[in-house]
Amino acid sequence: MNKGDADTRGESSRAFSRDVVRRTGRGSDRVSPRRLLIMKQLANRLAGFVQGAMALVFLFAFFSASQAQEKVPLNDFVLTATGKNALEALKSENLFALGGTGYSGAASKGEMALDILLQERDGAKALYRLAVTSSGAGGLYALFGLRLLKSEAYLEAYHQFLQLPDQPERKGGLGKLGVGIVQIMEGCILSWQHRLEVAKEIESGKFDQEIDRKNRLKQQKEEYDRKVLDRISKERTTT
Repeated sequence: MNKGDADTRGESSRAFSRDVVRRTGRGSDRVSPRRLLIMKQLANRLAGFVQGAMALVFLFAFFSASQAQEKVPLNDFVLTATGKNALEALKSENLFALGGTGYSGAASKGEMALDILLQERDGAKALYRLAVTSSGAGGLYALFGLRLLKSEAYLEAYHQFLQLPDQPERKGGLGKLGVGIVQIMEGCILSWQHRLEVAKEIESGKFDQEIDRKNRLKQQKEEYDRKVLDRISKERTTT
């Protein structure tokens, strides 16, 4: 075989190899410098996007935690001696009753204890603590009190109250109370109801009329006190 035939066969072999690479895609891993530059730029942009997204997530979590701390009162609070007694009374209360009860129309002991806490400087904090730790009638009074005060912690306390374990079977005013059951009194009618049902009724606004009644009584008392102070002031100026 002469040199010309060898060169012809070599060229044919190289052409065949190029054709195989073209058809099978082999050799495609050889990337041009321009394509490498574009890929690097895209990678840098993607990394920057991921870092920015992570930063936003961190800021959102930090902001949410800060908001929660602002909305939910701290567990530490200061009460007067009367306020402390009222709080302890609500912890062991089994009857949830608002408005006049019985033939005399007197307020229940639980409602009177609630009224005392509502007058305390840290009353909202004490009510929040009671609502998230007591699943009995005391916790229901606390939820009602937070709703009355229009506290930003009310919804947080409400959802936590729903997750509390039910109180076990215990002795009530008129016999035993089943698991999670509280006594309810409306006027002269005494009944029994599960605490979750009562909590949902508070959230639905069933007892908001009692909030209006209490607000009216508060305004009347403030007006009466103001008139008394004005009269005392006038008497002092005339003497």
